[in-house]
Amino acid sequence: STLEELIPESDHLPFEIRQKRIQLKVSLDVSQKLDNLLDFLEEYLNPYTLVLFLLDSGISYMKVNKHRTQSSHFNREALISRGQGLVGWVARIQKPLKVNDIGKQAGSLLYYRDEHKVSSFLGVPVFADKQIVGVLSIDSQQSDRFTDEDLKLLEWCSAQVVQIMQGADEKRLFLQQVAEISLLYEASQDLNASLNAEDILNSLVRTASEIVGQEKSAFLGWDEKQTELHVEADCGFSPSLVNHREKVSKTNLLSWVIHHNQPLRIHNIQDRLNPVSTQTPLFHKAHSCLGLPLNVGGSMRGI
Repeated sequence: STLEELIPESDHLPFEIRQKRIQLKVSLDVSQKLDNLLDFLEEYLNPYTLVLFLLDSGISYMKVNKHRTQSSHFNREALISRGQGLVGWVARIQKPLKVNDIGKQAGSLLYYRDEHKVSSFLGVPVFADKQIVGVLSIDSQQSDRFTDEDLKLLEWCSAQVVQIMQGADEKRLFLQQVAEISLLYEASQDLNASLNAEDILNSLVRTASEIVGQEKSAFLGWDEKQTELHVEADCGFSPSLVNHREKVSKTNLLSWVIHHNQPLRIHNIQDRLNPVSTQTPLFHKAHSCLGLPLNVGGSMRGI
């Protein structure tokens, strides 16, 4: 079911839910958004314990991200794998799970340090791009505590969790783009302030290094005979490589960019290239490289 099918955005929604939509849109902090969401669920459903588990891709376990509980035996450091306990089962089958009478299965609630008197459990998977990324669960000490409407509300909240996290990624991307535009503007100011070719090249090279977020960058231009490239500006190299020359040969990384007139991105340079080509100052101990051709008036001028 889509979010709109579960709880359509209309004036017929309970006031608390419509108010929560507004709060989530206004808040900018991801952690605060998740806290607002859990506070709302706690107030609306009054569970004994409410937990948001998120998968840790590094260890393939789910970890407690946020929680609300009335128990002094809650284990904040609990790690749950797929198929382990009730929460792990939700992650494994990737479907909601409602248990109205846990009974002897109380020990399968692995986020408690010891077996607890819990009678009802409700858990829903949290999906992002059709991949499960966590589980949102609630429990109660009352039997038959949760209804189908509670399930729909929990599913709506799990969708909100994903929107919050994706919104955080979009915000980071937006801030990165703002930083890049700012750097380009600063570079433009530098370029307009000088007619000196050396100053312009140095500004461009420095800006490229800052935008891409790399340690070193350089501009190499043709010599008069177009047999060698020489460094006309560089950033991050110590000492400076200005006037250093790179011979254009079949074993040289830069030759590919020149002969194909195409950008080249390569990782694990030391494993891929001829040892001779990696001994030059440009690629010494380098791991990754991004090279782009510079064409002026249809003619290759440099890299």
